[in-house]
Amino acid sequence: MRRTALLLDFSREHHASLKLVRHLRALGTAAPPASLLEELADQARELQRHFAAEEALLLPRLNAAGPTHQALASRLLAEHRELRALLAAPPQPATLAALAERLEAHVRFEERQLFPAVEALTPDDGAAQ
Repeated sequence: MRRTALLLDFSREHHASLKLVRHLRALGTAAPPASLLEELADQARELQRHFAAEEALLLPRLNAAGPTHQALASRLLAEHRELRALLAAPPQPATLAALAERLEAHVRFEERQLFPAVEALTPDDGAAQ
């Protein structure tokens, strides 16, 4: 999918999140191995940075654009809060399953709803792939 330059890095980072989702789902109800815990810790740091950057860059644009966009901004913040809590929780199988489910849903929300709305507010700055 083509993205404006404003969103391109965010969209690329979503691939790493979906890779983590696949690894978490493959785990099932087993205890996570050390390698997955390391991947999870690395991805948690990246997600914290990713969330902060999205909030700093996208929220002002959305909040200035009216009620429909403000609702998207509210959802973005609520999902980021939920994901931060799941990332901070002990890595128990049920928590990791919830993280996988919520993270995938969040990426889908951003790619299918949030980013197109932001792009509609953003002048064409040379869409990239």
